[in-house]
Amino acid sequence: MTFVKELVQKLGGISSSQLAMPYYMYFDETNNVKRVTINQNPDMQRTLNIDNIQEHFILGGIATKEFEEPLIWDDLKRIVGISEKSPQQEIKSGSVYKGDFLHALRSKKLTLILDLIQNKHWYIHYEDVNLLYYSLVDIIDSLLYNSSYNKMFWNPGVFFGLKDEFYRIFVSDLEKNLERLMQFDYPDVKKKDLHAFREFIAEMIFKYYTKGGGFNQYTALLVGVLKDSEENQRDLVFVQDEQKGILINDFEHFYTTRLCVLASSNLVLDNEGDIITYLQSTPLFMDKKELTNYQFVDSKSNTFIQISDVVVSLLSKYFAFVDKAWEEIKAELDQLTGTALQNLHTLNKILSYSENENKLFCNQVERIGVIDNFWQVVRNYQ
Repeated sequence: MTFVKELVQKLGGISSSQLAMPYYMYFDETNNVKRVTINQNPDMQRTLNIDNIQEHFILGGIATKEFEEPLIWDDLKRIVGISEKSPQQEIKSGSVYKGDFLHALRSKKLTLILDLIQNKHWYIHYEDVNLLYYSLVDIIDSLLYNSSYNKMFWNPGVFFGLKDEFYRIFVSDLEKNLERLMQFDYPDVKKKDLHAFREFIAEMIFKYYTKGGGFNQYTALLVGVLKDSEENQRDLVFVQDEQKGILINDFEHFYTTRLCVLASSNLVLDNEGDIITYLQSTPLFMDKKELTNYQFVDSKSNTFIQISDVVVSLLSKYFAFVDKAWEEIKAELDQLTGTALQNLHTLNKILSYSENENKLFCNQVERIGVIDNFWQVVRNYQ
């Protein structure tokens, strides 16, 4: 896992001092669907086993620089206005807000929790994974691998711009493109089908732009990379010899990567049986030393985990909200008033000082257009 830490540091522009900074970090998760598949069951009404292509897996929560005892439950109840007589045993996101991101922002209970985080100067940290994006971008990695374009791997602007363009093209006709992937047993494309698979990608690009999609530098690069792969009859190494129809086989690696990158901190995670079992059978080692800097607890016993649940669910809604054109995002945000606008400002201030504290707090496996939109909202609405 030392290699994983070094790779994250290099690609993310993370300094050694940031990696070495110790924090007390609390984690919860949302949208851990365990596995993402292209459905082979004709009785199902959807191609993917996830309900919404905008679903984001979030692993994160709050962090502190110094150790602080979690609030006692009675104090947290008082802060968020829960009656002393209430039988409620813990704070969950569903008891704080409802609906999509803009509806969630209207919650006065959310105001109280965000004010608490800001007043305590706690940080927000997260690992954000767009599940469909993560499932598709191996196609781009495969086209670049061993090609005359492979230097793009080390040019983040171009590399992620190319992936962004491919994702946008793919989701423009999502169901038909998913059905075609099923026909190729993706991500287990057979060698005899590679020519047809590349033809499918070319047809997908052509259809998108004949329907009015704007041609840009990334489109031109995508066409060039595809042509290079076809003319040289290259293998597509990351989408061959895999499990048919299994886009994401498990979520353990999202946890292990985060645990290793944050090896200098003390980590407290909500109980997650699959992950606990995996780590018990597969201990993590960093620089030849076993990692022991993490523990799993029941959320009912730790109010910091409960607050983390509120945070990660809200972030999942936030990332889904900014997955569209900037003009549409701005038009909706400019209509916010009162509690919703106040909550947006407070949330963005917390995100801003958290990112300024340590870039490790904010990690996104997401198309670059969404990341740009997100940070534009954070910077412009404080």
